[in-house]
Amino acid sequence: MGGRPGAPQRAIAQVYWNHQNWPKENPQPKPPLSAVMPDEAIRAKVEDYLKKSNALEKWWQRPITAEQLQAEMDRMAKGSRDPRLLSELFAVLGNDPFVIAETLARQTLANRLIVNWYANDARFHGAVMRKAESALAACNNADCMKSMGGRYSEATWVLIDSCVMNVLYSSRTAGRGNCASCWQSENSRTSAASGDRSSHGRLVAC
Repeated sequence: MGGRPGAPQRAIAQVYWNHQNWPKENPQPKPPLSAVMPDEAIRAKVEDYLKKSNALEKWWQRPITAEQLQAEMDRMAKGSRDPRLLSELFAVLGNDPFVIAETLARQTLANRLIVNWYANDARFHGAVMRKAESALAACNNADCMKSMGGRYSEATWVLIDSCVMNVLYSSRTAGRGNCASCWQSENSRTSAASGDRSSHGRLVAC
């Protein structure tokens, strides 16, 4: 493909942008791709996956081969969840196997491979792994985790009644749940139970 640098990548981005639904709540018309992804962003995306390809060869001696690119294209063709979209992507790249390999296949493959190699490389994570393993060895229960260093956070999960779950689900799918009946049902059950369960009602937005 000719034209300005990054033209194949812009063609790919244009296909994805064409398929991007514009929110009905936004009264403004859907802007052109150039308004949300200027040439600089396109160029940065191309440079990113080329740098990752180079890093695979430099740091792990794993250059991306022609065989790997072909296998990636085969995987995309066989496993695509949207064959029509994939066909459109291939079409804007001129159905040229070389261009498809060096754009769609390379960026997907480089991203996946570098995550795998980087995540398991002790040269980058060895010190952190040893520190974490040492801290875990000295802490055998959840209470001491606060003193292990690093970032600590807690999350509380609350089990709610199936009635409330039904209301929440129906309010999302049908626009509104039967809040009054659910609240009444919860109140009647609460009066006969030993614990205070009235807080369930506050989870429902009517």
